[in-house]
Amino acid sequence: MKIAIDKDAPTSIHAHASNKKHREKEDEFSHDDLPKNITAQFKNIESDIQKYKLFMSDNKIFIRRKKEKGDDESYYFQEISNFEIKILQHIQDEKFPIKLLKIKNVFNLEKIFDIPSDLFNTLASFENSIARQGNFLFTGSSQDFKMLKAYLFDKMGHGHKIDCLGYQIGFQFWLWNNKVNLLNGDSLEIDENGIFTHGGKSFYVPSANKIYLNNMSAYLSQKKMIFIDSDVSMDMYFQLMMQVHKDYAISAILFTISSLFQDIIVSEIGNFPILFLYGPGSSGKDQLAECCQSFFGIPQSAINLEGGASTLKGQIRKFAQFTNIICHLSEYKRGDSKLDGTIKGFWDRRGYEFGTIESKVSTDTVPILSSTLLTGNEYPESEALISRLLWLEFQSKTFTLEETKKYDILKDYTKRGVSHFTDSLVVNRSLVELNFKSKFRHTKEKFINQFEVKHTRVISNLAILGATYEIFKDVVSFPFTYSEMIRHFEKCTDNQTRKLNSSSIGTKFWDCFLASMRGNKDDRIVVFRDLRLDGNKLSFQFTSCYNKIQRQWMLQYRETAPSKATLQDFIKKDACFVKEVSSIKYEKGKDARTTSGYQIDVSKLQIQDEIISAIEWQINEH
Repeated sequence: MKIAIDKDAPTSIHAHASNKKHREKEDEFSHDDLPKNITAQFKNIESDIQKYKLFMSDNKIFIRRKKEKGDDESYYFQEISNFEIKILQHIQDEKFPIKLLKIKNVFNLEKIFDIPSDLFNTLASFENSIARQGNFLFTGSSQDFKMLKAYLFDKMGHGHKIDCLGYQIGFQFWLWNNKVNLLNGDSLEIDENGIFTHGGKSFYVPSANKIYLNNMSAYLSQKKMIFIDSDVSMDMYFQLMMQVHKDYAISAILFTISSLFQDIIVSEIGNFPILFLYGPGSSGKDQLAECCQSFFGIPQSAINLEGGASTLKGQIRKFAQFTNIICHLSEYKRGDSKLDGTIKGFWDRRGYEFGTIESKVSTDTVPILSSTLLTGNEYPESEALISRLLWLEFQSKTFTLEETKKYDILKDYTKRGVSHFTDSLVVNRSLVELNFKSKFRHTKEKFINQFEVKHTRVISNLAILGATYEIFKDVVSFPFTYSEMIRHFEKCTDNQTRKLNSSSIGTKFWDCFLASMRGNKDDRIVVFRDLRLDGNKLSFQFTSCYNKIQRQWMLQYRETAPSKATLQDFIKKDACFVKEVSSIKYEKGKDARTTSGYQIDVSKLQIQDEIISAIEWQINEH
């Protein structure tokens, strides 16, 4: 086998690839020059041999070698791998560019995986990367690798990697982990490698790549966000939600639909409401939360706030994994100011910032892209947090046999999958873009006059749901009327206002109560005169305590204390209240006088330890 070649031709990659002006004549090859028993057609690989001095066939890479025979130069092809390789896509990213590789060895083991782009810079890092995937052996030299790299780079595709599922703001389509909704009635399939093409551009979805299918630690949340088709109709499902969860379903349905377009809403008003389901266990709040989340595939695992397994930063990252879906925070416990501040940030759409290595002052931000559904058996005491919530207060109840049957039917429907509802709703995006601003402002003006709520945040939150109803009332068959929605909102705001009032008054009352126990001896709430503690039962004479608290309130807050009747009403409605006693002795001894008072469970107060400590301090003082 003899191949004519210019001995003086440059030897660099670029010279081999393109600089032909230094060559006196082209290399000449024929099918007879190829190794025996390969299946590649000469016409399909001739250009590769001419340009790169290599070709691939039969799951191997062959490269041209020079063999000296007397005065003539002779060439042959040597296999330098037990695999073929292809760069499917180079994924450009300012900080983390990657290459998506497809590799198949002589044993027909095929892998499609991505690696950081810089691992292609050297032969050693390349060999390490492919060896991790199995029996993939490269035996070529560094010079062979450079030629292979030129071959692969010239043939590779270019695309975009998508880590965040949901609505794609830059490309204007809705992305499931198994489907692309183009928002115009058309859809695209994602292939088994996580790749699809749209608008002349190639996209790579790592979580949709089959190599991660059985990997229980990789992209677990994203793999749950899938399009599921079923025979459950939206009308039927909404009707059943109303039958099972009564008017609570009104807020849940409207909140879920609003969440599909939350990026539009946030761009207009700068915030998005938090749906709070509060009440005792077994009251139905967890199933209602699951119904809302099922619009986005298999419901995501709730972030348990009580367990502390997820850090605050970890919780925020969860909200950045998807755009325009719902994230569930469960088991809310009051008394953690940092947690309350983080949850407020979800309403305000404040993520968290972290420093970068580029500069001492440069930062990146993890954004809030999902809405918040919060559940718990306790309610917040912070006025700022309460006002940011859509307040659904569940009551403990015993379900009838008929209610239990409907509950189970709704559960079965949810398990069959309802995310196809979302596919039919998101196509109305242009309707929301055109109408939300005007509908929101009009609804907010009406609600300000309609509801006796002083907090503008509460009205704004409800106006978002009201605007959603107005926009979609001719698109969706809601299982409730406008009047029923207003009555439901009135009930919610009454409960929320009560909590707002008790929260604001309650915190100040008990702070002043504690301060008055530690104050001047001549103006102090005194143990065994004004109060006594028996176990967790704290009994106190309200009038005498109020007189001290009234003066402390003015000193501490520079404002007049609420009336005696207002504070009495607060105490009786508070969760710590046990009963009103008509006859109790606060002093020790047989001759102690009896009087009336209130009895509370001190274990239900945030400042339980401080009050007990103040009581012990007074006793030890004497």
